[in-house]
Amino acid sequence: MQLSRQSSQHNILILPMQFFVVDQPLMIATLEKAKKIGLTRIELTVRENNTAAINLYTKFDFKKVDTLQSCVLS
Repeated sequence: MQLSRQSSQHNILILPMQFFVVDQPLMIATLEKAKKIGLTRIELTVRENNTAAINLYTKFDFKKVDTLQSCVLS
């Protein structure tokens, strides 16, 4: 995957039954790649009731900065 140094958005969706198998290795690989290409900020969007993902992001020192009031699901 080619990533530019400018702002971009990438979506990764993981089925709930796969989450605990790939969560930490995927996060580690993503953060290593981001650092390698010089990214200085990563933003995550997660539903408030997705405690497994929130706990994972907290383990990697992500902080809550905002709450979306609504989102579009299809």
